[in-house]
Amino acid sequence: MIETVLTEYPHLCAEVIVRRIPVLNDATKDDAAQVGIDKILPVINNGTGIAGTCLELISEEALSKINKADVIIAKGQGNFETMRYCVKNVYYIFMCKCQMFADRFNVPLYSGMLVTDLRLS
Repeated sequence: MIETVLTEYPHLCAEVIVRRIPVLNDATKDDAAQVGIDKILPVINNGTGIAGTCLELISEEALSKINKADVIIAKGQGNFETMRYCVKNVYYIFMCKCQMFADRFNVPLYSGMLVTDLRLS
């Protein structure tokens, strides 16, 4: 996805923020390097080892980058759960892995989602 977006919009300035340590299935800098993301974009860690992105607990560097971003793409249901209502331009990409989320969005279990706070009630 990152390569496609940068190919279509080469003028964009983008960075990747990952977990400081492995948590559930969240990516770390080692994971980003293993798939070559670090060759495409700068990669920093968020300074935490918690699932999701709790803005009150991440590093100053990660928070500064999030605060300066025009658009944030947050992957994973944990990011939706922790960043929801953060009053930033966040687009969440995740799979509804539990019935509560499937019911919330009125979709079948394991449906892929792309949602933003701007359109959610």
